[in-house]
Amino acid sequence: MSTALEKKIANASAQKLRRGLRSAIASTTNNTISGQAKKTTVRTKYRYGRLDRLTIVAPHYIFKQHYGFEGKKSNGINMRLKTTNVLNKALESTNVLEDLATKITDLRGEEVLSKINF
Repeated sequence: MSTALEKKIANASAQKLRRGLRSAIASTTNNTISGQAKKTTVRTKYRYGRLDRLTIVAPHYIFKQHYGFEGKKSNGINMRLKTTNVLNKALESTNVLEDLATKITDLRGEEVLSKINF
């Protein structure tokens, strides 16, 4: 029973973070989301029937945009991109980590209490 609730909580958090990421990308760049940026998503990973992590999957240039880039392009021109902190903006605006931690803690705490015999 708790596994189904945990999956429901995790999927809702992943969807909320996915929306936050896409809006942060759109607000950082001058144009709307198109092409490969639409492939930015958040996946849930489970281990032993419990939520293990949320994984952000995005094209390489989203991470270059977040961390910045300095180097040569394939045509030999030097390029420098400033950091934009896209991922941090998405996490802060959606408040997903705090909500997820609170809900999972409550759920797992109830499970522990139900297994203890007083």
